[in-house]
Parts: sequence; C-alpha cells; structure tokens
Amino acid sequence: MSEAAASRYAEALLEVASEHGKLDEIEEDLQAVVEAFRDEGAEKLFMNPRLDSEEKKKMIEVLSGTVAHEVLNFLNVVIDHHREAELADILKEYTSKANKERGIVEAFVTTVAPLTDEEKVALKERFGQALNKTVQLKEKVDRNVVGGILIRIGDRVYDGTIAGKLSRFKQSLAQAR
Repeated sequence: MSEAAASRYAEALLEVASEHGKLDEIEEDLQAVVEAFRDEGAEKLFMNPRLDSEEKKKMIEVLSGTVAHEVLNFLNVVIDHHREAELADILKEYTSKANKERGIVEAFVTTVAPLTDEEKVALKERFGQALNKTVQLKEKVDRNVVGGILIRIGDRVYDGTIAGKLSRFKQSLAQAR
C-alpha cells in the first residue's frame, strides 16, 4: 500500500475516533490487533489469500467485546478492500495523525550513550516550549555518534554532534577562502 493509501485509511479512522471521543482507545485497540497479527500463525492465517473476505470477517468476530466496535467495523472495511497486510502502516499513520491532534510531537534523539532522566526532562521542556507542544522522545543509541546529540522532529534536524559541528566548521572555512 502506498503511504497515501495508509494515510487515507488512518484519516478515516481518526475522523470516527474523534467523533466518538475515542482517540486513545481506538489507537490502543488497533495496536493490540496489529500485535496479535504479528504472531506468525495468526498472520499466516489472516493473510492467507485462499480465505475469502467473509471467512476473515468471521475470524475477527472473536475480537468482539475486546476491542471498540469502531475498530471492528474498520477491520471489516480493511478486509473488504483487501488491505489486511497494511494494518501496521495504517496504525503508524493513525498514531502520527492522532498525536498531531493531541498536540504531541515525536522527537527522535540519537546519542552515543543513553540519556539520563534529567536530560530527557530538560529536552522535553526545551523543545516543548519552543514548539508549544508536548514532546515525546524516541531514543536511539548509536556508537557511531562520537559525541553530542542529534534530534529529528518532523522534517527538522538539530545536529549537535561533534561530527556535525566539525562539518559546519569545515564548510565555514571553505566559504571563507
């Protein structure tokens, strides 16, 4: 599925979730469904092209009562359009769109060593104030980062790594010549 198609499905689900005031519940339920289908046996069965849509719909009836009926209805639509294999992409898009609606922005932080709790709080506060949003950190430790920190928020990159600083210094020297 293209990213655009996953986005359209996520947008439709988000609209329903917003109307019913269930942004969080629907996200959690969809996450649980995606996790359940990651089980190898369940995935093979659910993604089996020999099963028709009606058989797959009967399979997901087991979820009735454990997930919001909006999620169950959504899964029926996904099955009708043969997009079962794309549920993880749809979930990713839904989460992104729901976070935007909640005023949450994800900051992807790369460092050479794990951040301390104090550093995490300081980063969340600093960027939260600058962006006027709640910041959710996603950490990644990369031993190739010699030192410093690399932060990506949306399409913006804040490069405070030593390698980044050296590169900018080298560029400024080249421009000065």
